[in-house]
Amino acid sequence: MRLYFGCRRRDEAYLYEAELEEFVADGTRSALRVAVSRETASKVYEQHHVAEDGAALWAMLERGAHFY
Repeated sequence: MRLYFGCRRRDEAYLYEAELEEFVADGTRSALRVAVSRETASKVYEQHHVAEDGAALWAMLERGAHFY
């Protein structure tokens, strides 16, 4: 399971950070992609990460994955 999460600032809105990181560490999630849009000069949003992972996501969908 992959999770794409976005917020403006990590310190204000990155809810459940420790729990989400633990899910990746223990294998519950295969990936966690966090987009923080206001902490860098160029804004990064979830859709940027989805586009970067496009080929892998498409392969998962072809194998029957769901996208929400």
